[in-house]
Amino acid sequence: MARGFRFPGSAGGQHDPWFRIGTLEVTTTWFVVLLSGFVLVLGAFSPTLIFYLTLFPEYLQSGQVWRLVTWPLANDIRLGIWPVITIFFFWYFGGMLEEELGRATMARLLLWTTLFVGVLAVVLSIPFGWFDPVVGGLGTLELLVLLIWIAERPHARFLFNIPAWVFGVVIVAIQVLQLTAYRSWLVLLHLLLSIGIGALVARHYGLLQEYAAIPRLGSPGGRPKRQRRTPSSGSGGVVAGPWAGSSVPRVDNDRAQLDALLDKISESGMDSLTSGERKQLEVLRRRIRGE
Repeated sequence: MARGFRFPGSAGGQHDPWFRIGTLEVTTTWFVVLLSGFVLVLGAFSPTLIFYLTLFPEYLQSGQVWRLVTWPLANDIRLGIWPVITIFFFWYFGGMLEEELGRATMARLLLWTTLFVGVLAVVLSIPFGWFDPVVGGLGTLELLVLLIWIAERPHARFLFNIPAWVFGVVIVAIQVLQLTAYRSWLVLLHLLLSIGIGALVARHYGLLQEYAAIPRLGSPGGRPKRQRRTPSSGSGGVVAGPWAGSSVPRVDNDRAQLDALLDKISESGMDSLTSGERKQLEVLRRRIRGE
């Protein structure tokens, strides 16, 4: 095995990396980022690689089924800096979600979301001659990760103290208006339905618990038991990142109580909570988010 490359022991927890490259802990999010970056660079020397990774629904008829799961990797450097920015934001917000879910659950969430969004593109294209919508690049998956993060923390603050939910609405509205201007109705339908798919998958894996209108598919996927870590900027307050230099203060007592309730939900489901515990869960979440 190459020096500096090490797999974790078999007893590694859900919040441990899959493996390490030197001092870099490669989590699920980091793995996607590294692979996307590698393909981005490789595509500069072999642009046809991007073509073979992109999901063109008509090519599935000839057996190229790998396109259903490879389309997020089809990041084209010919588009300039935008694929790099997309990869960065996927790393930033995906990493915070993975802190809650754990590496394996995050991997399943990304895999199923990728597959369902790809299948949706194929289903929508059938009545229109297998042409649209074409899906390629990390943009759609990054948008879904960002919207899930925002839905979990709608009152977190972005740059200029803008609430996260406002930022999410603006991002979606811009895409809707852009596709409307181009009269790309099928692509717009695919985008909106993909957002719904992202919400369903996130709900299944223990996120978006406060949104009762989102149905749960099958038995809950559940979050792994959460390690007691210093919460990231997603807990509330201003989102720390390239636009901010300070971190969010830690609220140990509330966080510990919330973790205990989430552990109980993970083990026995939401129905195992008493009415008092449900109210406590709501109060703790609002308090931590600063509402």
